[in-house]
Amino acid sequence: MLRGLGELHLEIVLDKLKRTYNLHVDTGDAYVGYKETLDLPDKLIETHTIDKLLGLKALYAHITFEVVQLGGDATDISDNSDNSGRRDKRDPCDYTLQPQYSISDECIDTLNRVVNTASASDVLNTINETLDTSFSRGIGGYPITGVGLRIIDIECGHPDCSLGSIRACISAYIHTLFKNDTYYTKLEPVMSLEVNVPRKFVGEVLNDLCTKRRAAVKEVGEENNSDPAGASGISGPSCGLESEQMQVIIGEVPLITMLGYATAIRSMTQGEGSFSMEYIHHAPTIN
Repeated sequence: MLRGLGELHLEIVLDKLKRTYNLHVDTGDAYVGYKETLDLPDKLIETHTIDKLLGLKALYAHITFEVVQLGGDATDISDNSDNSGRRDKRDPCDYTLQPQYSISDECIDTLNRVVNTASASDVLNTINETLDTSFSRGIGGYPITGVGLRIIDIECGHPDCSLGSIRACISAYIHTLFKNDTYYTKLEPVMSLEVNVPRKFVGEVLNDLCTKRRAAVKEVGEENNSDPAGASGISGPSCGLESEQMQVIIGEVPLITMLGYATAIRSMTQGEGSFSMEYIHHAPTIN
């Protein structure tokens, strides 16, 4: 799998493979690195129960969960946290936080009584393995970020409670959370964008960026010529005219909308335009 910061970056790598190693690579559509999270306005405390027959075997588990959105005031899900679960307006950088999960001290003290045929260490290992697996990928197959979960309580001593039923209960609850459209949020990578185009093409390029690419344009101005007049041995009005003809468009844009832009800008500017991108953060997708 080839990875890069945009389609142009990948094209350069493919061209290098062809020129250096004479290796021709068949490629499909570019994969955009989405993420998944839960948009929770407050701390969420819920109980989930598994009570069913699987063939001839009865499964039962009754678990209470606490879920928070990481960032702002609700970054700590440990027992020492004294926050109320409310958070300030979250900054985009919070979406970089890896999922966190824990078990309350009270729950750990009772793990030896949860399953009649299993030790506390077996129960703890089952919980940790299930949480690791459940938080590895969301329902869309993308990495989960910015979510904290704590197991507050597990019902003890039920005759049908087993390691398998605990595993099923945790997995089912997390899956239910991410299937809830009220909470589920898909995050897309947002890039800083700089486009250099001749002045005569600025209107067409801006229209394309704003209407087709969902770009937020921040600045349109003259290209900054860092080479002072005469430094390269060129002087006179022709040098100043060339500098004035190029314009720079600066903004932010979702990466998904920029697939194919290298070809598009060449077409719009008769091969005279260029652009560069740099990753900023992930942000909620706009449908």
